[in-house]
Amino acid sequence: MDATGKIQRARRECLEYAVERVTEGLPGYEVWLIAGSSWPLPDDRITRYYGFWRRIKSVGIVFPEGTFLCESVLACEDGLRFFGAVRCASDRMGDIYRIMASTHASVIAIPVSRAEEVVTALVQNGWEERISCRPKPPKALLDAVCGQSGLVLEIYGNFDDPEVSVAAIGTKEVLTGRNWGG
Repeated sequence: MDATGKIQRARRECLEYAVERVTEGLPGYEVWLIAGSSWPLPDDRITRYYGFWRRIKSVGIVFPEGTFLCESVLACEDGLRFFGAVRCASDRMGDIYRIMASTHASVIAIPVSRAEEVVTALVQNGWEERISCRPKPPKALLDAVCGQSGLVLEIYGNFDDPEVSVAAIGTKEVLTGRNWGG
């Protein structure tokens, strides 16, 4: 395996470990992938037909029936931007990582009682920031998730950056109020 492959594998393993720790440390929370198109796409029938999840499916990532998927399309001055969400299952972390590596996406952990409401609102409203904008993740995502006592998990570093980092972003109360173990 070349160096790039080792870096990609290390990032995926860090993400899997972080999601496992969050799942264990936050009982009563759901873990979701929230994603958006990195750049506007042309406003045409083909783009609208494929949407977000059909585009993901076209690269070989298919989620099982019954998985709560949602998506929306928002018009912007340069075309269309798509947003989507799916519940994260531990056996799908490879696919979750592939989506995170190819689009503007974050993993979130949010209390079950508010999860579908917050996730649906995020997907329907989208966010203005594009992938090249910093800080990463978008402020709208941080505000919505952290405002409901949730966490945002984000992978940092670029394809050629040997540093491997996954960060959990949340309020001090959520981050310090749990026994995360070690």
